[in-house]
Amino acid sequence: MTKEEISFMIKRTLKYGVFLGEQPPAQDRRFLLTLAAFINKRKRHNAVIENENRLLVESRYMDSLFYVDIENNVLSFVPLTDENFFDAYMEVLEYLAHTSRKPKQEKVKKEDIDLDWI
Repeated sequence: MTKEEISFMIKRTLKYGVFLGEQPPAQDRRFLLTLAAFINKRKRHNAVIENENRLLVESRYMDSLFYVDIENNVLSFVPLTDENFFDAYMEVLEYLAHTSRKPKQEKVKKEDIDLDWI
């Protein structure tokens, strides 16, 4: 990807958000809780649940950076400052990439299946 394409994708996620797929509203709250746990575990930033659909991401020194909102299965970002925003933003995108991976299914070779007992 070129710098222009990366810049375009970042601007697009900030403007339109990220679609999380069809899920029930209760799953939104669970998503925010697991995102907050992921951010707090890494100890680079702090994450605080504001309400059922909003997460506040802060710097280590409690400076508010941005809100993460979920509404209608869309994750949106509301920047509060320009400073230190990008690192925290990338951490959220890293979590999205981590959770969207599907486990690889191992292929079973036909030779490995023992059907002699049938």
